[in-house]
Amino acid sequence: MKTALSAVLIFVLVLPLLGGTKVVTIPFSTTPDGLVLLPATAGGNVPIQVIFDTGSGLDVLAPSLIEKLHGKPSGRFSGFRMTGERLDISLFLIPELSIGSVIKKDALVGSWDVLDKYRLDGIISVNDFRQQPFTLDFPNKAMVFETPGSMIDRRTAGKSSPLQFDDQRGIALDLFARFLIINQPGQCVIDTGSPSSTVNTLYMTSLGIEKDAKDVQKHEGQTIAGAPELRYDTTLPQISLSSAPGIRLAQPRVSFSNIIYDCVVGVDFWRGRAVTIDIASHELIVSNGHAQPAAVSDSIGLTLNTEEAEAVLSILDKSFARTAISESDWQRLFATEPYIRLKKREASLHRDFTDDDFKRFVLSPELLAKRSALRETLDAWKQKDLITAARRDLTYLPSQAVIKAKIFPVIKPLTNSFVFETQTDPTIFLYLDPEQSAAAFENVVAHELHHIGYSSVESLAEARQKDLPANVKPAVDWMVAFGEGFAMLAAAGGPDVDPQATSSPKDQARWNHDMANFNEDLESLQEFFLDVINGNLATKEKIDEKAFTFFGAQGPWYTVGYKMAVIVEKRYGRKVLIDCMLDPRALLARYNVAADEINHRDPKQHLALWSADLMQKIRFRLVDDKN
Repeated sequence: MKTALSAVLIFVLVLPLLGGTKVVTIPFSTTPDGLVLLPATAGGNVPIQVIFDTGSGLDVLAPSLIEKLHGKPSGRFSGFRMTGERLDISLFLIPELSIGSVIKKDALVGSWDVLDKYRLDGIISVNDFRQQPFTLDFPNKAMVFETPGSMIDRRTAGKSSPLQFDDQRGIALDLFARFLIINQPGQCVIDTGSPSSTVNTLYMTSLGIEKDAKDVQKHEGQTIAGAPELRYDTTLPQISLSSAPGIRLAQPRVSFSNIIYDCVVGVDFWRGRAVTIDIASHELIVSNGHAQPAAVSDSIGLTLNTEEAEAVLSILDKSFARTAISESDWQRLFATEPYIRLKKREASLHRDFTDDDFKRFVLSPELLAKRSALRETLDAWKQKDLITAARRDLTYLPSQAVIKAKIFPVIKPLTNSFVFETQTDPTIFLYLDPEQSAAAFENVVAHELHHIGYSSVESLAEARQKDLPANVKPAVDWMVAFGEGFAMLAAAGGPDVDPQATSSPKDQARWNHDMANFNEDLESLQEFFLDVINGNLATKEKIDEKAFTFFGAQGPWYTVGYKMAVIVEKRYGRKVLIDCMLDPRALLARYNVAADEINHRDPKQHLALWSADLMQKIRFRLVDDKN
C-alpha cells in the first residue's frame, strides 16, 4: 500500500529526452521503507534529494522549493490515486531539473504540499525517461542510464517481459506488466513508490481468501486525501512475473483494497534485483541476484557514491543563501558511508577528527568560496564512464582478476586521494579537486582500479614466490611496486597512448623530466634491491623507509615501471606482460632482453640494464627468451 509519505499521483506529463551514449551510474540510498532516494539538481544549482517513484508519473516538488526556484504557474492537471480519488495539482515551470546526465530545461512540475509536511524535496517519475532506458540496481544501490550496448548485456543477463501503458493523450502515462498473484493473472502497476503490493479485493474470492480469516487483518481508516479506506492485510504464498515465473517474491505481505487496478506491485518485489525499464521498446528486464549484466558482473562491480560531497554542497548552498542549517542537514552528512569510512581511515592513521571539527571545515569561508567550482567538478565527474575504464584495466590483468570497488569523491580538509581496505571492502577515496578535469578523474580512477584488480589475484603471485630465500623475499616484495607503472599503462589503454594526456601541463613537464632520468632511477632502484638482499638495510622499517622515497608524486616506481612495461609489451605482447605481473622478477628479465636488443639496434638509446649480480641473487632465469 501507499503510505502517507509515499502516496503519489498515478499520472505523467510528457517531457522528451535523448538517450545517452555512455553508461552513467548514479548511487542511490533508501528510506526505511525501501523507497529509492536519488540526488538531483533543481534550477541548475540547487542540490535536492528526491524519491524515484515509477508509479508517480508526474515530477512533483515541494511548494517551498518551487517558490525558491521562482516557478511560473502553468495550469493544472487532474490525476487519480490507485484508490480512485481525484487529485487536482497545480503545475509550474522551473528553469531546470536534472538527474545525472538527464537534464530538462523549462521543466514542468507539479506542486504538492504533502512534501513540505514531510520535509521532502520532491518525487521524480518515469516520465523523464521515455527515451532513456534505465536500470534500478538494488543490490548495488545505483540507478544506471543504459546504452544500446549495455542493453544487450541486460537482455542476456535477465528475463524480459512486455510493458503495457495507459498513455492519456500523451500527457499521462502509467507502466504495467503482467504478474501472477499466486496463480491468478493480473495486469499490475509497477510502483517503486509503494513499500509493498496492493491487490484488488475482487481477487480475494478467486484466491480463496476469507475476509474474516485468522491470518487476515482488517484496517479501516482514511486515505491521504481524506476518503474512507478499507483494506485487508495478509501474506500470500507468492507473486511472480507472468512471463518469467522464476522472478518471484515468496511470502509477500500484501493489502487487498478497492483499487482501480488489478494490483500494484511495490518496491519489496524488486529488492535484491536489477530492474531495467525501456519505455521506448515497451520492455521490462529483470535479473535475480547481482545487478550487473552478465558481461560485467563476473569481473566488475563499481559503485560511485557521491553522498558525502552532495551533503556538504547542500550545506554550502544554505550557507551561501544565508538560510538556516538544521541539525538534520548535519546528520544527513554524518550518516553517509563515505564520511563514516573517512573517519575510520583517518583514525587508523591516528589522525582522528570529530564531527565538530568537520563542521568547522565545512563552514569555513575558504570552502564556501569554492562552492560553485566544487559543484561543477562533481557534476562533471559523475558523467564519466567508469565501467569502460574498468574494462580497459581488465585487459591488463590476469583472466582471474576481478574489479569490485566503491568510488567516493569527497570534500575534506586534506587534499590527498587513496585506496582503502582493498582486501575487505575495496574503496577509492578521491579528493574533489576543481583543478582536476573529468578526464583526469577518469584516468586516476582507472589507475587505482588496476591496483584493486591486481589485489584480487595476489594469491597467484604469492604462490610463485613462496620459496624465495628470506633475504631475497623483501626485495621481490617491493618489486611489486612497479605495479604503479603497469597501472599507468593500463589507465592510458596501450603503449602508444600518452599516459599523461589528461594531466595538467605542470604534471606533464614533471613526468617528461623524470622519464629522462630513467637510467639513473633504474640504477638507484638496483642499489636499493641489492642493499636489501645483502643485509645493508637490516630491518623492515629501514627497508620501507627507503622504498617509500621512490614514490614521490610519480617517482621511479611509476616511471621505471611504466617504461619497462611498455618495452616488454612491445617486444613480447600483452599476454607475456600480464604474466610478469605475477612475478616481477620476470619483468626485470624480459626487460633486460628487450632493452639489450634495442641498444644493439640503436646504440644512442643506451638503456640501463639490471645487473647480472642482481638477477643471480633474485634467482630468476628465463627458460625461453624468444616468446
